[in-house]
Amino acid sequence: MSLAPLVVRDLPDPPRSLWRIVGPGIVAAGVGLSSGEFILWPYIASQAGLVFLWGAVLGVVTQFFL
Repeated sequence: MSLAPLVVRDLPDPPRSLWRIVGPGIVAAGVGLSSGEFILWPYIASQAGLVFLWGAVLGVVTQFFL
């Protein structure tokens, strides 16, 4: 059993805009953060009450502007 020969190609041109580089990372971070908040914030509220409400507000505002 032998492998097929390796095909070597040129690399594509890099993205010209900084937003095309950073954009997918911001979306991935937003998805990761928001999925954890569904579990984390109700647990914190049940344990500590509204003491950490500022953290939820800060998280929502940060995600809105990113």
